[in-house]
Amino acid sequence: MSKQRMQLLLHEVGVHSGNGEFRVGQEEFEQQSLRHTGGPQISKLAKPVARVIMVLGLEPLSVAGAGIQGDDLQCSADMVVQSNDDGHFWVFFWMAVFFLLWIGFIYNAWKFAKDVREELSSHSYQLADGDRCYGNQEQRLNSQQESLSALEGWVANVEGQITMVSD
Repeated sequence: MSKQRMQLLLHEVGVHSGNGEFRVGQEEFEQQSLRHTGGPQISKLAKPVARVIMVLGLEPLSVAGAGIQGDDLQCSADMVVQSNDDGHFWVFFWMAVFFLLWIGFIYNAWKFAKDVREELSSHSYQLADGDRCYGNQEQRLNSQQESLSALEGWVANVEGQITMVSD
């Protein structure tokens, strides 16, 4: 990574050099901002990026930090700046939305499983009725075949008697 790029990144992070009088990479930042300020690509890109940031709740939060007191240039824990930002609202909001979606998915899956169970139960009853009907028809067909065999035997017996009488 080039030195200029590193200086620019340090400036964006907010690093100060020396005794805190100036930010690191200020010149590089100004050069980059002059080169990219007002460009049509930046203005076209800024609106969609801002919308995405707003929707996802990624707005910048105010930072809690320590202040410098007097001439000793020492950070003091007494001077801690508290953030009163409500940045966690969107996190909890989207968690609640996803939780409700998950509950809806589970409810629909349960309802679908219940409907499938009822359908399968109905089909199993229909299958049982069909099997019983098939068994009854098979028994009737077997009895009809037995009756037909008995009738064929009787017809053969009658034919034999007719031939005996005719001789």
